[in-house]
Amino acid sequence: ALGNSTLGNIQAGAMGEAWSDWYAMDFLVRDGFITDTAADGELRIGAYVGRNQDLIRTQPMDCPVGSTSPACHGTTGAGPGGYTYGDFGKIIGGPEVHADGEIWGETLWDLRKAIGVGTSEGLVTRAMELAPSNPSYLDMRNSILQADLVDFGGSHRTTIWQVFAHRGMGYFASAVDGDDLQPVEDFSMPPTGKPKGSLNGTVTDQDTSRPIEGVIVQFGG
Repeated sequence: ALGNSTLGNIQAGAMGEAWSDWYAMDFLVRDGFITDTAADGELRIGAYVGRNQDLIRTQPMDCPVGSTSPACHGTTGAGPGGYTYGDFGKIIGGPEVHADGEIWGETLWDLRKAIGVGTSEGLVTRAMELAPSNPSYLDMRNSILQADLVDFGGSHRTTIWQVFAHRGMGYFASAVDGDDLQPVEDFSMPPTGKPKGSLNGTVTDQDTSRPIEGVIVQFGG
């Protein structure tokens, strides 16, 4: 409301780049300017200025995880096929908002295919109102789930979880916050029932092996 950016950290900044790509490509496909068939790797960002080469982004937005299409070639650091959360910081050899944003953009394109154009547009946009400042990818995943709860009574919950889990943003994925450069990916769906657990242990000094008192143990995700 005061004009202060809430996309200042690395993960939020990467999502900012991805949203720009996703909304633009969504418009072009929805209104018939670009044709998206069942084939992988058709939706190249900046095809005109890049002369139909992957110059603006490293690969097209419609690259599923595990794709063997030559168009979904990936990079040396991240490997071929669609990107997952564990590729964060590896796509071009270090954290960078445009490259890492491709993870989020490809995930949202999966979501668009899974729940439909209008529904995905609504939930992705609504989630921005519900998200914390400078969110991590997992914060925004949770905000999309919350948006579905608010707007649709949670009717798309399972499908949303399937999409994000397939991209490494499953239930046990973790990030300390939106500044985390090494988030941990996980491909699990939420557990059923009412899980409860505990953790016991001792934090020790790596040199003396003596216990360290007063240590704060923090869980991300």
